[in-house]
Amino acid sequence: MKKLLFVLFASMAGFAFSQSSEEEKIQLPEITTTVSGDTVVAGRDAVPDFSKVVPSAGVEKNIMPKLPGERMSAEDLDVEPEANFFSGENKNVYAQGLVGGGFPGDFIGEFSVYKASNSDPFRIEFSHFSRNGYGKHTAADGFFDNGTKLYAEKSFHAIDSDFTIGGRYDRAGTGLQGLNDHFYDMNSQKVSAVFLFDHFFGDSGFEFSSETEGYWYNRYSGIINDGDFLKQEKNVNVVFTNPGFVFSWYNKGFSAGLECNFQIESFIGKHDDTLADDMFRVDGSLFTGYESDIVTAFARGGIAGGTEIGEGRNIVPSFSTGAEVRAPMSNGRKLVVGVNGGLETRHEEFSVLERKYKFAQMVSLTRETSDWFVNSKIVLPLFDVITFNSGVEFKKTAFDNCPWEADYSSKKPCGVFGFKNEKRTQVTTDNGISIKYDIFTLRGGWRAHWLHVPSNEYRHSVEGSIGYDDDDERWGFSAGVLEAVDGKSDKCPNLRANIYVNIKKAMRLSLEMDDAIKLFARKDREYVESGYLVRAGSVTFLSRFFF
Repeated sequence: MKKLLFVLFASMAGFAFSQSSEEEKIQLPEITTTVSGDTVVAGRDAVPDFSKVVPSAGVEKNIMPKLPGERMSAEDLDVEPEANFFSGENKNVYAQGLVGGGFPGDFIGEFSVYKASNSDPFRIEFSHFSRNGYGKHTAADGFFDNGTKLYAEKSFHAIDSDFTIGGRYDRAGTGLQGLNDHFYDMNSQKVSAVFLFDHFFGDSGFEFSSETEGYWYNRYSGIINDGDFLKQEKNVNVVFTNPGFVFSWYNKGFSAGLECNFQIESFIGKHDDTLADDMFRVDGSLFTGYESDIVTAFARGGIAGGTEIGEGRNIVPSFSTGAEVRAPMSNGRKLVVGVNGGLETRHEEFSVLERKYKFAQMVSLTRETSDWFVNSKIVLPLFDVITFNSGVEFKKTAFDNCPWEADYSSKKPCGVFGFKNEKRTQVTTDNGISIKYDIFTLRGGWRAHWLHVPSNEYRHSVEGSIGYDDDDERWGFSAGVLEAVDGKSDKCPNLRANIYVNIKKAMRLSLEMDDAIKLFARKDREYVESGYLVRAGSVTFLSRFFF
């Protein structure tokens, strides 16, 4: 249920490189990964996770859309429980958590309880983090970040139907570091509800899937001095909903279907007139595909229409096609080659853009974004220990429906950055290598933008890492480095390391250090020449526990 088919088909380009959040694009991702049901004991791959910055060599990306087929298994849901503290009819209920703190002013806490199989599955998750102070700067001076998330879902199963209802609260805040004459900080909160329905028509191969999400998004700031600027620059409220459905057929690897999605987004409450303060959009498409152990192929075509489709038009077409081949080699591993391309069109949500780009705010809803695109990848395993992977992504603006990104060249009168939408041609390459030898893992990667560079990224990013685990995986360590190569980069590599100890299988203790050079030098790291700083240098002690 968590991977409803229509969500995956909506991507159209199954192996387009994913876009990470605003801070992850510039900083190394945290070594500590959110606990959400994955394996507890660190394995051979327990090295710093650079995958959202540069490719994790040897980790094969899913480059094709998920085709309709069998019902989801526990593996499909990424559920791998570690402990069971109930018995009898309540078995398979699990709990896990993480708590930690460090310098300067770090705190993180996460907790989840879930039942992923048998009857009446559910999940409850809570997490909170606060980072008070950047290097030699204090939280009192506006150098802080914090966030809180709460999520709960409940699933119901019948003979041929599944139904899930869920709710989420998500809050984030960041200080403006005394660089804004009007605002002290920027905060946002999001309250959402999700309804999922899946029905199988016996053994006929037909399936109906539906998902509806709705949320309220609110962004607000602590005001120091009021000024003459738009109401939505001080405070904004946006509602959004996107009901959709897929009717599909699957038999012996072949699939076909119809997908339809609706989107409604609107300002509510007080706001000044702007480019667009409400939006309605609908899209429909037909798709077909084939999937086996060796090959996956698909094709789809559709049309989208609405109120903000583009200048002088109400509709825009879309299509995509692609294939992936997984050829067995003599060493028992697989050579993977894939390519897809076409014309994609989408609406970029107000809240997603504001969360993606730090220190920037929208004042209007967006118009359609359309791109010609081609993506390719190859995974080449050599011997039993070496894996090369390479990917290329090409995008070019279509129909003058330009993408939206933050404009860090100048601030608005309210003291924060705005957004721009301009034509662009983007070519991005990802190359990586992974070497596994006994209990050691070595990785290297290089990500490059050859034409347009997104405003919250650097032209080149290079990484390397090494990890070690003892034979029984009772303890291990990892270390890594990331260097951004660009005229606007810091010119100081980000060094990080961690060491962990597993106490039986119920607890794991770890000590983690991030951005070591900045930590000991007490120096700052700037966010893409914006004048604002991001977190640089920290040491954190963490305890993961399982019930």
